[in-house]
Amino acid sequence: MSWPTPISKHTKDVIMSKKYEIIIAGAGIIGLAVAYEYLKRGKRSILILEKERDRGQHASGRNSGVLHAGIYYTKDSLKARFCRTGSEKLYQYAIDRKIPVLRNGKVIVAWDETSARQIDILYQRSIENGVKVEIISKQDLKKLEPCAGTYDRALYSPNTAVIDSKGVLDALHQDLNGGGIEIRFDAEVLRIDADTKTLKTRSGDFEYEYLINAAGLYADKIAHQMQVGKQYRILPFKGCYRKIRKETAALFNGSVYPVPDLGMPFLGVHITKNIEGGLYVGPSAMPALGRENYKGFDSIRPDELPRILWDLAGLSVRNEQNFLGLVRSEISRYPLRGMMPHIRRLAPGLTEADFLPGFAKVGIRAQLFDAKNRRLVMDFLVEQGRHSTHILNAVSPGFTSSFAFAEWLLNEKLPA
Repeated sequence: MSWPTPISKHTKDVIMSKKYEIIIAGAGIIGLAVAYEYLKRGKRSILILEKERDRGQHASGRNSGVLHAGIYYTKDSLKARFCRTGSEKLYQYAIDRKIPVLRNGKVIVAWDETSARQIDILYQRSIENGVKVEIISKQDLKKLEPCAGTYDRALYSPNTAVIDSKGVLDALHQDLNGGGIEIRFDAEVLRIDADTKTLKTRSGDFEYEYLINAAGLYADKIAHQMQVGKQYRILPFKGCYRKIRKETAALFNGSVYPVPDLGMPFLGVHITKNIEGGLYVGPSAMPALGRENYKGFDSIRPDELPRILWDLAGLSVRNEQNFLGLVRSEISRYPLRGMMPHIRRLAPGLTEADFLPGFAKVGIRAQLFDAKNRRLVMDFLVEQGRHSTHILNAVSPGFTSSFAFAEWLLNEKLPA
């Protein structure tokens, strides 16, 4: 499939004179899912703007590929509301479009009596959310995952799946193009005038009747231009994955997760078998020094670094949500040697020799920070503006939830 190229000067004048009913900022999974839901309802006067030259350059193309079942979230949360249904919708979409997807299951394991009691909490949450799970013994765990270990009992989720994330993005792009919806790349939103309902991009100026902000890592910047969500800021976290050697990967059947700290938005270091059969361990959850700080000191902007450091300092001083404990833990597990104790809680027989050198995959999580209350935002967050809706927090399970979340947005928040 060919992808759009940057817009030439010859076409810019035509684009500048065109007006759209809906403009969506961001061609990640959320922006594409919203457009797809509109397309199913017959609306086609839609333009999707993406700042990158290709799809899947950030969170939507760098995630673990897991379709979560909906185990972790309290019944009153939006995450619980969307995760199970979203997983089912995305799984069916993959089947219909012949996108690789596999329900290879997940086990959640404990390492002591305290963490084992958390399994009982997760079991109860799963039942309340309508998720199929089973508490299994150590002996049954060995039948499912011979390399995994647990203390006394584990939680088994048979419906957890893995999917080809970029395959989903490709299929959505094809469906939207086929339905007459435009997607333009290399079109970063530079400035918005809410009075005239116009926006300027690197590819020209556009008019809209309604703007949907699904810009992920940059959602706060767009919202702030329109005087929306001023108390919220994106605080990026870097997730690094390591890959296990092929011979060892063959010994695992699905994913192995630890009992998470339910007070934090991260699930801890886990083992994931992806759609190609590769086995990845991670991610870390290190604070990043820039929105696209994937490596070393790359993409650290002098105009943003002080703000990121200030927000991190604020979390550390007040130690909200045990942030200092998180940082200490993540720093210690960044080298493979420091990560090994956490890995052995999942699979006691793994050694450093089972891993390929270096990091196999790095992603940035667009974690929303509430600067007023000095807390990380734990759930989906959507704010309304003048002729606009701003999706400020759609982190994990954002990919899994995308279709159900988009349906809810059109029913509850967006113009028909």
